[in-house]
Amino acid sequence: MDLDQLRLRLDAIDAQVLALLSERAGAVLDIGDYKRKQGLPIHVPERENNVVKRLQTDNPGPLPGGAIERIFRAIIEEMRKLEEEHVGRVDESGKIKTT
Repeated sequence: MDLDQLRLRLDAIDAQVLALLSERAGAVLDIGDYKRKQGLPIHVPERENNVVKRLQTDNPGPLPGGAIERIFRAIIEEMRKLEEEHVGRVDESGKIKTT
């Protein structure tokens, strides 16, 4: 493969990653709706930590575990921001304000 072909391969992978991020964002919005109806907190650090640990455990490589953690913490943070904006304002405990 020449460089152009390798870059086309990366472009195709990037398109797949973007589609999956959009799909994940849609699921996050659904979860936000559920949490709003149930009065549940948006930010659940224990859940986020468990997700990152699971992904590090399932990581087939070649990225090291620390890279997986940084990437997914960034994704989780952006998804949480989206959820907060979608659901509305939240108080310090992460619960949705009703007033």
